[in-house]
Amino acid sequence: QKAQERFEKEARTLAALKHPGIPDIYGYFSERGHNYIVMEYIEGENLEQMMAGPHGSPSGQETPLDLDDAIRYTVEICRVMEYLAHIQPEPVVHCDIKPANIIIDRNSGQAMLVDFGTAKTRYRHGQTNTPDSKRPSVYGTVGYAAPEMFSGEAVPRSDVFSLAATLYHILTADDPRDHPFKWPRMGDIPAPLRPILEQALANEVDQRLDAEQFRRQLEAFR
Repeated sequence: QKAQERFEKEARTLAALKHPGIPDIYGYFSERGHNYIVMEYIEGENLEQMMAGPHGSPSGQETPLDLDDAIRYTVEICRVMEYLAHIQPEPVVHCDIKPANIIIDRNSGQAMLVDFGTAKTRYRHGQTNTPDSKRPSVYGTVGYAAPEMFSGEAVPRSDVFSLAATLYHILTADDPRDHPFKWPRMGDIPAPLRPILEQALANEVDQRLDAEQFRRQLEAFR
């Protein structure tokens, strides 16, 4: 019963979100013990697919995205995060930003943040389990999830960390899931961009950029 109540509260919150970078949520319902959210379909590739190329890389090697495109997509998702941070009565935290959850709309060219199915409530209670690095979990996705998420905390700046890890990945083709909290290819990123990314990837929440600061610094770089 509690899970059902939480789902309905969550669905109502998500259905109220209106932003060009978020798919519209048309409704929700429960049937035969399963809960469903009905969401706008976004036609296009996600950033993970774009790095793999049109037919996927035979060797499994990813290709970095164009710098200007990568910055533009990141700025657009920052604007989504700014909107989510100002939702009342409390902000919405996506909790699982990564290349696979950012789709570039084929019609508008807009970066869209998808997979809001478990946003916000995912980290309400502290967890003591060891996360599985191979799959998404209550912690989000290891490699993109901010340090505080592993102690059951999620705040808007947690999403900033995940977006910065995503930007690192799409610029270097170095997957952070392979070595969480380490950024060995940071030297491949243009020197003026490096300190911006490092600030957005700060392990301590209070030392990390918020979404607006991240966006403004990226726009100044661009």
